[in-house]
Amino acid sequence: MFLTLQTFLSLRVSMNMRKVTILIAVLIVLPLYVRCTIHYVDGEKGDDSNNGKSVTSPFASIKTCIDALANPGDECHIRGGRYHQSEFKISSKLGSPSQPFIIRAYEEEIPIIDGTIPLKPTGNSAWKRTEDGMYKAKIEQDIWQLFVDGEMMTNARWPNALWSDRTVFLNKHWAKSDKSSTRGTMVDSGEKNLAGSGLNGTGAMAILNIGSFNTFTAIVKHHAPGQNFFTYPDTFGEIKFKASQNQYFLEDKLEFLDQVGEWFYNKNSKTVYVKTLDGKSPEGRIRGKVKEWILWHCLNLLPF
Repeated sequence: MFLTLQTFLSLRVSMNMRKVTILIAVLIVLPLYVRCTIHYVDGEKGDDSNNGKSVTSPFASIKTCIDALANPGDECHIRGGRYHQSEFKISSKLGSPSQPFIIRAYEEEIPIIDGTIPLKPTGNSAWKRTEDGMYKAKIEQDIWQLFVDGEMMTNARWPNALWSDRTVFLNKHWAKSDKSSTRGTMVDSGEKNLAGSGLNGTGAMAILNIGSFNTFTAIVKHHAPGQNFFTYPDTFGEIKFKASQNQYFLEDKLEFLDQVGEWFYNKNSKTVYVKTLDGKSPEGRIRGKVKEWILWHCLNLLPF
């Protein structure tokens, strides 16, 4: 809705015996809208008691900033840094296509929403080094990813591959299926030599690329050292199964932990095992992931 005021002024001016007619049209348009407000977050220098309306008086937490979004078009700008936030729900924040609520990074800075916690051995215990260069300690809270010096460690696996050198993305680090494999039974081709590894895969997590471009996970039901095959529950429905083209790897067993950059967590004993990349104790520089998301709106999650 607009209010329009048109004023036409006609002035006749006489100058040097010449007549000049000046027509002035003034158009004033006054749109009726609420001006948006930008709020700021700074995890290092902010304070949630601030008003958050400038970079010199920012909030400290993302939740406080989002709670402050009152009108469509309002924005929350997050300064660079690492944010450890509790989960929270966004409610009653309904913008419009022309004036959406916006949550974004401040200028070109990079904020990191971190779902990890520092890992400390329980009680007065410390990280213990084993004979094979592995460090272990009991912790209080379950984790499912591990980081040392910000580098993500690789869940102990066979055949070996690491996140740290990006070999996890290379197909050559998968074991191959023999053409005699059937659904529910993976027969190793011998290229990576499962039988010769001496490992017991029972109870491991099998990552199975057995459906063309589709990959599934299943717990290994049975495998014994020296066997070139293992069984797994086939619950994958209709898939394009071609035994000679399938591949797999196994992970999540302590006996797979045989190179630096790998880790394993025993949920029953709450014990973390890790081989750091530099061979030194992880004390003071190890973190575990405990959160999958930080905020949600209806059914939409923001993972990290």
